[in-house]
Amino acid sequence: MVNFFYKSRKLNVKNSSYLKNTNLFEFIVIKILKHQLKNFKPNGIGGVILNDFKLFKFFHKYRNYGTSLHLNLLGIIKIDKIKNINGLKGFNGFWIHNPDKTYAHDLILFYIHGGGFNSNPSYLYIEFLNSLLESLFLKGFKNPAVFIPSFVKRKNSIIIDQQYPQQLNRLSKIWNYINEINPNSNIVLMGDSTGGTLALSLLLHITKPNKLIENSTQLKKPLAMLLISPVTNIFYHNSKLQYEYNLEHDLSNDEFSSEDDNNNILSEVLDNCPDFITEKTIANWSESYLSDYSNKLDPYLNPGMCESIDVWSKAIPSIGISIIYGEEEYLSNDIAQFTKILKSAGKVKVDAISREIHNWPILNYYVSKDNKKKSKGIELISERLTNMILWQTPSHFEDY
Repeated sequence: MVNFFYKSRKLNVKNSSYLKNTNLFEFIVIKILKHQLKNFKPNGIGGVILNDFKLFKFFHKYRNYGTSLHLNLLGIIKIDKIKNINGLKGFNGFWIHNPDKTYAHDLILFYIHGGGFNSNPSYLYIEFLNSLLESLFLKGFKNPAVFIPSFVKRKNSIIIDQQYPQQLNRLSKIWNYINEINPNSNIVLMGDSTGGTLALSLLLHITKPNKLIENSTQLKKPLAMLLISPVTNIFYHNSKLQYEYNLEHDLSNDEFSSEDDNNNILSEVLDNCPDFITEKTIANWSESYLSDYSNKLDPYLNPGMCESIDVWSKAIPSIGISIIYGEEEYLSNDIAQFTKILKSAGKVKVDAISREIHNWPILNYYVSKDNKKKSKGIELISERLTNMILWQTPSHFEDY
């Protein structure tokens, strides 16, 4: 089996700068992730695993035991699970904070996790976000904290009320609660992957309430936003990749035979793509998220479809937006196009990191054995947050 992965990596590595910087273990993890996500079903085996709190809690405790996660350089970090927020049954979340600090939080990261619209791997993110908090302390924040909302509802390991707009409804109510109990805190809206999609949806809802959200009221805007590899279009089709491949192999002429050949070649290209995200992954996520009355052009459902400069100019937080993604990730073209629209509307900082793929700060943190590579994402995120919130550096949003 190891020999198979070794040969597979050798065949793939020549086409990817990212893979040239990975070891065999990292390559195997990416291949497994790719296979699992392509075959993901929310109420299938993969979905049950991704929503099994006990499994992720065990993973968290195992990592905690090995790394002394509970000990922070600047005190004890506490993780509180909050149930039935504001009396609302099933509205849950996690606080990651330092209980020794009794004064108000000067920074709260409202972090919407990725992994699909119907997964709940909150425990998976705790170690990563704990390290981010530690870095923010060292950067000069006095009492930063993270809140991870739970936006899916389950019963006996089965996801219920899983479709749009239920996730947005839960997130908006939890967002309102966090703002009400922390009126003097700087709150930053964050998200990765599909969590980035939901963060953008929530931002649009805050700007102009979605009529599908029950008892919708005007919500407080975040001071800033930071996104990691956001899925900007949940109805993704990588036609550009097909076009580029056809040009490279002189297949764009009329003699290019059948649709089956076309699909086979595209499948081959995607199999060789270094990223673990594929078109099938996006299709699985969007299919499980859609309801019968979903409109694909609804910007609250699919915020990447909103190309209105006027809408985004009203939505972008006063401090601005920071977006981080990998140049070799499957969705890089879509993210790049979307950021061009946002840049035309307001203050936006974009970091397209070479030799990296989807969700690279989180992936590297858990998979890499190289401490420098492991901490690179944490340092970049904390630096961007510090420049935006603590120092409000005027040159932060300038292109170099």
